[in-house]
Amino acid sequence: MTSFNDFVLRDLRLCLLRALAEQPGYTANEVLLQKVAAGYGMSRTREVIRTELNFLADVSAITVVNQGSYAIATLHRRGQDHVDGLIEIAGVKKPSPKE
Repeated sequence: MTSFNDFVLRDLRLCLLRALAEQPGYTANEVLLQKVAAGYGMSRTREVIRTELNFLADVSAITVVNQGSYAIATLHRRGQDHVDGLIEIAGVKKPSPKE
């Protein structure tokens, strides 16, 4: 059985991918992504955001580069394909169809 926390993390991961898809250059730092997630009612610490960015990097949806004390994430084609509903990445919420 899937826990509530698992549902929240799947939503958070999709939120992070969508946020990156909307950024110029498909890149953003963890602080910006933390603020975007909070705007969608998913207030989480930078540590949690970084952990989920690392998850998305492990499934080849993004690249994470550490720059000083910040993690910088860049969307990959695989991550964009998930956002567009062309593929499904395990552990990431499936996006709803656009109206």
